[in-house]
Amino acid sequence: MICILGIFFYGLMLGSGRVVYASWKPNDRRWQFACQIGVGLPAFPAIVQSFKTKNGGKPYFPLAERFPPNHFRKFEIMTEQDLADYEGQTLTDGFMAPPPGPIIPELIDVLGKWHEELLHRFELGTLFTIVAGLLNILAIYDAFAGPAYEIPEEEKKRKKKKRSAEDEADNQEEANDG
Repeated sequence: MICILGIFFYGLMLGSGRVVYASWKPNDRRWQFACQIGVGLPAFPAIVQSFKTKNGGKPYFPLAERFPPNHFRKFEIMTEQDLADYEGQTLTDGFMAPPPGPIIPELIDVLGKWHEELLHRFELGTLFTIVAGLLNILAIYDAFAGPAYEIPEEEKKRKKKKRSAEDEADNQEEANDG
């Protein structure tokens, strides 16, 4: 448990709480979450955040305010005062929440900004959390079914002969007693 949760939370820390999220948007179907959910309850907030933010709602645990995806390039060349004066709609990043706004591969959207800010840590964090989920599934299987040993044919025959000899001895004892 300590190893699996340690790997999961280390990956979550590497990705600043953004690498575990459930998303079913057209350009961002998060197949990785199917593996990450294997870790169990620690991945549950991602499901809650997904439903909370589904129709444009704000996430429960905000991490950052961002400008809409189609304005990123424009705001990167503006001064701090211009940014402070901006009164338009912003998008809120949240802990284990899917990236807000539309996912447009050609533009720098929120998911693109996550990759830009975190560099390789986004992918490494995702990988660590996937491995933790898959390891937990293996641990559950091992606890349920145990190790899979194949008994060689000779050992099976020896056990069968031993059982039949014991059965014959029991039958003779019953015949002697009767």
